[in-house]
Amino acid sequence: MRASFEDAVNRAIDEGADFVLLAGDLFHSRDVDAETLDVAESQLSRLKDEGIEVIAVEGNHDAGLYRKELSWMEYLHRRGLLTLLAADFHGKRVFSPPALDRGEVSGYVDRDGIRIFGVQYLGRRFTERIPQILEGIERANDGDEPEATILLAHFGISGQIPGAPGVSKEEARKLSRAVDYAALGHFHRRFEIGPIHNPGSLEAHSRRQAKWERGLYFLDITPRGKILLRYEGSKSRPYHPVSLDVSRSDTPSELRSDFETVLEKESVPSRSPVVPLTLKGKLGFSREELNLDWFEGVTEDELGALHVIVNDATESTAVSPLLDELESEGGEVSLEEGRLDREKLEGAVFSHIAAEDSRYSDEKEEVAEAMSLAKRMLLAGEEPASVAGELKAKRRDLFKEGEE
Repeated sequence: MRASFEDAVNRAIDEGADFVLLAGDLFHSRDVDAETLDVAESQLSRLKDEGIEVIAVEGNHDAGLYRKELSWMEYLHRRGLLTLLAADFHGKRVFSPPALDRGEVSGYVDRDGIRIFGVQYLGRRFTERIPQILEGIERANDGDEPEATILLAHFGISGQIPGAPGVSKEEARKLSRAVDYAALGHFHRRFEIGPIHNPGSLEAHSRRQAKWERGLYFLDITPRGKILLRYEGSKSRPYHPVSLDVSRSDTPSELRSDFETVLEKESVPSRSPVVPLTLKGKLGFSREELNLDWFEGVTEDELGALHVIVNDATESTAVSPLLDELESEGGEVSLEEGRLDREKLEGAVFSHIAAEDSRYSDEKEEVAEAMSLAKRMLLAGEEPASVAGELKAKRRDLFKEGEE
């Protein structure tokens, strides 16, 4: 993460940027350790020393939907290392004018004829706030039209990442009524929809994300407000996937020996890689004897890995009775070629779990879908508080008030 962030800062300095737009998720977690904070402060200080302002909004990883304490982004704002923007949907104005006090957070700022509005992460509420956002922008621009209007926001759009919820394309396109350019954050994959541009994350956080296009946008805005756009990919660490079929090993010692043989045959990249390690196949012994920490440690040692992501995709002998039970109930979970249809299996298992609880049995399919949604949101990087809010809303829709 440090290398890709430093590279992005270097590019901004080399380009002689007037300002940098940061659409949230500067941090990967609200629980920021001292080393991570030091990296953030040192790189932001480099930009400040070059006279390059960083204008930012908070993402879901920077601060939760429900909080009272000071966030790290607010801390950096108070230190003068970035300018934090936020919308206020409960005050007189959605977007308050630029603050005179450095410690205050405003709704927009003006820079060289360009007006930049900011909307922090709102979760599923973003869609319902779009009319207020448009009205707030138009009110601020009424009688004082800037050369160009930019919206800096943190939200996803549905259909861009399979299974990840977001604002519909139709609703998102409404922003073009008041916005010349929308700079988005949230989804780690690049996409463009009209004036909306999402560059993707600087760094991949999974094997799947390593295949996505990710990077930065460089904007030149002419005196007449025309936007000239250039995209560049980010400098990412190498991903070096390794897989092991556990079916060939009858004992833990045999499995460890087989894995060491696999690692000996691997060609290691020159830079320390991130290694997604997948264990697959049918496990021939107790899962309690499958020491995942050992696999992680030996992979780091043998391949010089920067980080190892262990994916335990093995099947236990205990799975077979469950499959038989599900299929006997009419739930077909196998493909024609004999492999498991994991999506169907997941739905069948969630439905099976819901049916075993008398509170949910009458709505088992809907409850199963809610469970599946929670899983997809977590895999997409949503914070637990956001997932909990989504589940509460689903529960209110499914059950009468007072029921669990």
